[in-house]
Amino acid sequence: MKVEALAERTFRTWSAMRQQLWDHHTDEKDQADFVRYQKKSAEGTAISFLAVSEEGRHIGFLDAELRSDYVGGAERSPVWYVEGIFVVPEERGKGVGRLLIETLEAHARSQGYSEIASDCDLDDTMSEAFHKAVGFREAARNIHLIKRIS
Repeated sequence: MKVEALAERTFRTWSAMRQQLWDHHTDEKDQADFVRYQKKSAEGTAISFLAVSEEGRHIGFLDAELRSDYVGGAERSPVWYVEGIFVVPEERGKGVGRLLIETLEAHARSQGYSEIASDCDLDDTMSEAFHKAVGFREAARNIHLIKRIS
């Protein structure tokens, strides 16, 4: 198994996996994100990695952005933040997600950063367990509220 950076030739596969993770995603949204998430983007504040099986199939992705806004538990700002991580169902539990996280860690470390951050929904126990298994610790819990005032 190996990891590669997002490229023009992998856009369709990356987009299809993103739509499996986030059912509200569209091709238009992914087209807009694509420019930001390529490693060669001018700003260098977003990156995406794809996991590739021994057979050459793309089996997962990780999107990350450099956040300078408040990130609960982070000791410094900015911090690389996992915006999304996905592994195709038949490859879960085989170390794909761990490899993607380790790739982001190496990328962040090479830029002088000492931590990465992420989140998951309060009721997403599978994601929470994954994050803890790859070395994240819980920093805070939030409940976001909204009130319509129309």
